[in-house]
Amino acid sequence: MNPSVERALTLDQKQGTQHIHCSADAILVDSGESIVEANQVFLDLHGYSHLEELAGKPLTAVIAEADGERIVDIRRCWLRGETVPSILEFQGLRKDGMLIDLEAFVTLLQGGSQPRFMTLVRDVGLRKMTERALRESEARLRTVVESLGEGLLITDLDDVVQFVNARLLALTGFAREEMKGRRAFELLLPPEEWVASLSRNERRSKGVAERYEARLLRKDGSCFWAEVNASPLCNPAGEIIGTMGAVSDISARKQDEERLKFQADVLSQVTEAIVAIDNERRVNYWNHGAEELYGFRFYEALNRPLRELIQDDWLAPNTLSEAALESPSVWRGENTHRNKRGQQVVVEASVRRLKDASGKPCGYLAVLRDISERRWAEEALSQKEEELRQAQKMEAVGKLAGGVAHDFNNLLTAIGGYSEMLLLDR
Repeated sequence: MNPSVERALTLDQKQGTQHIHCSADAILVDSGESIVEANQVFLDLHGYSHLEELAGKPLTAVIAEADGERIVDIRRCWLRGETVPSILEFQGLRKDGMLIDLEAFVTLLQGGSQPRFMTLVRDVGLRKMTERALRESEARLRTVVESLGEGLLITDLDDVVQFVNARLLALTGFAREEMKGRRAFELLLPPEEWVASLSRNERRSKGVAERYEARLLRKDGSCFWAEVNASPLCNPAGEIIGTMGAVSDISARKQDEERLKFQADVLSQVTEAIVAIDNERRVNYWNHGAEELYGFRFYEALNRPLRELIQDDWLAPNTLSEAALESPSVWRGENTHRNKRGQQVVVEASVRRLKDASGKPCGYLAVLRDISERRWAEEALSQKEEELRQAQKMEAVGKLAGGVAHDFNNLLTAIGGYSEMLLLDR
């Protein structure tokens, strides 16, 4: 080799060595098989004090066994002119045997009789730990989301589905790929509800959360009632990017509500008064029949003590009517109450003790029929019967008196005749 060229290469190598040792990054120089040079940052990273401990040793001395052959083979491919990655991730091996996560930027140095690879090494252990923790956290979060009892639907500002959990798929019958990328309102709502849905999305884009009930469509065309709790979805910068909706199937609740409404409608049509009270004798049900009987509207009677409405201590604690309910399942009897106008009302009552789900007494249910007119008619009839009996008695006395008078008259006639005969004999 030309002496001037050798001097230039020697000068470049000296300058390169100075640059390596002045760098704040860990740098390693190797021949592809063995270690040639390393700066103090690299030595500290791997737990060594002096370069002599590593110089001339195989490159695999600072690489984990699982990655050593791969890294060396990449260098061989490079020397053969093959295309190889210049940025690598692998685990380094410290002097004490500990493994460290590394990221390496490899460069092939040109010039000189021997090939040299310069590798800038960075410890990415913290990043790797953070990534692992993030992946584990995401996995846990996904597990929680997928196992929720509620359906979860995430859409963007155009209501395009971005995520849907297993529960919502089960509720709607769709596959995940059938929903993702489609507009949610087009899949889950009938066309007549689309305008209302777009209005809700517009409110959400302004940061408004809301809860509402809707009939959602299944894949097979059937419907189910759902309660949707929709909230704006924000990115880390706080910008609204879509909607997160929690969907609950309330079909059973709706059926219960409809059944209760039907029962309430039926009870409201019953002419008899139906009243329910709790253990404190406060009204918690008062049907139309009770309104007609006592004159108080439902909202006037609700939660008021029963005695204030009927002006009687009926079913009050320690009364005979209350005590009568302790043995039979149903108590029947008659009572006199007063209505809102203060008028007396005679009722025929059928009362049952109410119990809660645990079997504990929780109040009373009374069915009351107004028998005032019947009672008054019975009293009037009784009075007429009494008057008739009195009249019959007077008639009997009159007949008796007439008979006695007739008998006396006969006797007197006979006495008068005999008296006259006696006077004639004289």
